[in-house]
Amino acid sequence: MPAPPPEPAAHGDTFILGSGPSLTRLDDAQRHFLDAQPFVFAMNKYLLYWDRIGVHPSHAFLADTHFPAYLVLQRSVRRARELRRTPVFCLHRDYARFVNAPLGARLRALPDMARLLWRARGTPVRFLSVPEVLFFDSGIANDLPLVWARSLDEPLYFYRGSLSVLLNLATILNPGRPIHLLGVDMNTPVAFYEDAVARERRLHDRYRAIGEREGVHPTVAVIDGTPGILHRWEFMARSCADAGCPIDNANAESLLVQRGLCAYNPVPSAP
Repeated sequence: MPAPPPEPAAHGDTFILGSGPSLTRLDDAQRHFLDAQPFVFAMNKYLLYWDRIGVHPSHAFLADTHFPAYLVLQRSVRRARELRRTPVFCLHRDYARFVNAPLGARLRALPDMARLLWRARGTPVRFLSVPEVLFFDSGIANDLPLVWARSLDEPLYFYRGSLSVLLNLATILNPGRPIHLLGVDMNTPVAFYEDAVARERRLHDRYRAIGEREGVHPTVAVIDGTPGILHRWEFMARSCADAGCPIDNANAESLLVQRGLCAYNPVPSAP
């Protein structure tokens, strides 16, 4: 018989769920603990395959705006209905054209919707209704100044992938609390849902092929001459620490831990 939903914690640290295979090592007690935490962010494709891990996140985060990210969002919204708690969708403001948009905004977005339909090649694409949503701005260039946003009125910091943006967001939404990375392995291009996504070519982008070629997560690979996220990790970690949010990682084999960039800290099994 499955365990009943846990009582939510009044306060809690920030937990970030990546896509690395180390997530599959969570045991039932750790899952139960995470389900009670108020700040558990699921990144990118996690919700599409959430049942393989079994953690019900409080927030769903998507900063990617390149295709096929919209298909990921559309399917994530559908799959979120299966969760025991309704996640807050934290989305790049680019999605405001398609999410909870009033009629006038939908009419203005029709050319963009037509382009999405063409790219989707047979997959239905719709305007979305999301119960709880938070929009943010972020840069998309890798040569941005080293400026860490202090509020949602400012663009969140971006460098070589969504994780940089989510770290900045976490320091705003949950300041003064540690950030724990789960499934942020970086030492492999393989995701915990690898067998399933390999068959869904509509969900592939150029970064997948780069990760496979380099043998690491694409966010740490050199792409078009630009160093990976570890190049700016010191700045990001220091900015998080300045906000009272030191970073650690639940996987001792993570590239971040192996290179001494953050501490190893396993997921607890009880509040």
